[in-house]
Amino acid sequence: MRLIVEPNLTYTDGDYIEMQALEQLLVAPGEDSKEHSLLDNNHFHSGLLSRVEEILQSRGIDYEVEWTYEPDLRSPADIDIPEDFLPGIQLRPHQIAAPMKLATRGGRGVVNVATGGGKTEIGCVVTKYYDEPTLFVNDRVKHAHQAQRRFKKYGIDCGIYGGGDRDLDHLVVSAVADSLYTGLKNRDPDAYGILDRAKMIIFDECHHLTSNMWTTIADNCKATRRVGLSASVFDDPDDRTYEDMTLIGQTGDVVCFVPPRWLIEKGYLAEPLIHYTPVNTQAIRIFDWMPVYREGIVENQYRNFLVAGYAEILRNFGFKVLVLVQRIDHGKNLLKLLKDPSIVFSYGGDEMFRWDQELIPANMSPEALSDEFEAQTSGILIGSTVYDESIDIPSMTALIMAGGGRKHRRTLQRIGRAAHSTNEFVHVFDFWDFQHPFLQKHSRVRLDTYSNLEYKAYQNLSEFTYRTGIHMDPQKIVMDFSRRA
Repeated sequence: MRLIVEPNLTYTDGDYIEMQALEQLLVAPGEDSKEHSLLDNNHFHSGLLSRVEEILQSRGIDYEVEWTYEPDLRSPADIDIPEDFLPGIQLRPHQIAAPMKLATRGGRGVVNVATGGGKTEIGCVVTKYYDEPTLFVNDRVKHAHQAQRRFKKYGIDCGIYGGGDRDLDHLVVSAVADSLYTGLKNRDPDAYGILDRAKMIIFDECHHLTSNMWTTIADNCKATRRVGLSASVFDDPDDRTYEDMTLIGQTGDVVCFVPPRWLIEKGYLAEPLIHYTPVNTQAIRIFDWMPVYREGIVENQYRNFLVAGYAEILRNFGFKVLVLVQRIDHGKNLLKLLKDPSIVFSYGGDEMFRWDQELIPANMSPEALSDEFEAQTSGILIGSTVYDESIDIPSMTALIMAGGGRKHRRTLQRIGRAAHSTNEFVHVFDFWDFQHPFLQKHSRVRLDTYSNLEYKAYQNLSEFTYRTGIHMDPQKIVMDFSRRA
């Protein structure tokens, strides 16, 4: 069998028996639990090449690899990335090791580094090392601008595409994924030009490569160097779905994994301490997920009293508290309970609510809001899922996981917001929801995630009281808010 490798796709040329064997083995289960083929009309994405070679070797099938381009696999001895490679900072060991591992693989692969580990700096190092036209793909407009500022900070020429901006005549273009996708659909010559010009493409938050939008962008770029950056590449740390294999096909496998525990032990991240509170309100008798979540989480008065009470007490003792929710109605419910004009509920883009005798819509950029919160000596910020990725609040000292949920990636991202604090420890408050089997299972899955991350989790608030001297009585909090409601 011949494997003819192009930057994006690898074509197979074999006899009927060889192709049948490959087609039967090159499959993966999808999120729909059905098996899906990764071989399409005698080709597969080139990031899967090493896996295909393993399959062929396991079946004793002879094959040869023909490259249509020079893969540029470099020896570690030939790669020189000193600690001062980027001006103004000293690179950490993993910020040197990751680019070196990518270079040994021709500039292909995924770097999975925990939130707060400086993955954008890794992207800057790789870009400066190769010094060739690069496309840096972002999931949001504000992230594209953040990346552009970071590249410029390190003396790397960088323009931008997306959100109404088109500044393209630069070594690097920081682009917004949906702008690129729209440009491709509309036959925008600038979008095609960016993709055609790129010798390297870097996908920030590359777990989005499981979506049609991102894979369309990737399929239209023939760059030989293809890098993924993420704090949480796969939604399940143990199994690989068809969607995961789609991601790997575009970039290659994970070449560097930097878990949170390693960064904590090196002193780069704060250590999250998880404090659970049981919630055993009236049992919910239905088994339709949306009503269960609404009744058990969003509109659960007892639970919301605890969230609001914890946030208020922590703020009064000088903590900066981030409260994370999943639904807009949930954030609004908490804001109504707290009735504090200084508290903001931010739920996407520049959109937010404040309290002034009633809920008042307001607008402020995430950067300005982050700066405002950073300038406070204490405070409460309520955030929706927009705070799961790429919004850093270094002075945060407490996190309340008000939204529940079970997804490994989302839990990892949310805890990452806390671990990015500049403090040695950050206190995380979660809830063990007994009110429905679905919610109880989600609580158990979150605990499993904490255990896999080697975070310390406690059954109640006694450890928090021991470490801080602050006593929070859940029953008293509920009684106090019952009188105020």
